[in-house]
Amino acid sequence: MIKFILGILMGLSSLALFIQNIEVVQVNFLIWTISMPRFLLLFTMLAIGLFIGWLISSLKHIKRKKNQ
Repeated sequence: MIKFILGILMGLSSLALFIQNIEVVQVNFLIWTISMPRFLLLFTMLAIGLFIGWLISSLKHIKRKKNQ
């Protein structure tokens, strides 16, 4: 239950952060330059972070099951 409440609080704080950052920013990555709203950049970074966390957690879970 506590994880659910923390997830809701994180989601609401992320939503407030996204709403307050609507200006367009320029992102340079290697040879590419992309203009996008800042909230889209923040959302993309959040999604990548969540995916990496989920992937690491899944790999640890699989390794733990394999060792048992």
